[in-house]
Amino acid sequence: MFGFDNALLDIIPDKSKFGNAVVTRYADDFVFSTDKRGACRIFVNAFEELLNTWTSPNLKINATKTRYMSRAGGSMLITGLRVKQDGEIGVHPNYRDHVRLLLKLYANAKLKSDDVVRLNGHLAFVQFADPQ
Repeated sequence: MFGFDNALLDIIPDKSKFGNAVVTRYADDFVFSTDKRGACRIFVNAFEELLNTWTSPNLKINATKTRYMSRAGGSMLITGLRVKQDGEIGVHPNYRDHVRLLLKLYANAKLKSDDVVRLNGHLAFVQFADPQ
């Protein structure tokens, strides 16, 4: 993905089009952040044009997962993590509540043995992403 990442980064330096923009990628999830209103849709079009010229890896935009968000002073969900305006990262409150429910079931010996392994995974994720 190194070549693709560089080609993608070559798209965004035009501040008149994209403002102060950053592209972040985690595996095949891309996040475009900017301070310019309307730049996200322009970026998606440019991203799609790049994808049409790229043969490997074979990537496509999943329209059902594409989101346009604006949260002045708020937080956003990106690949399952809550990212605050100041850059602080944490898990979403609903996810935290789900893990608490699983812990309660475990404490009351009502959690299935197969789900204990999943609970351990959830706890490791929370400890890594949002230790408080």
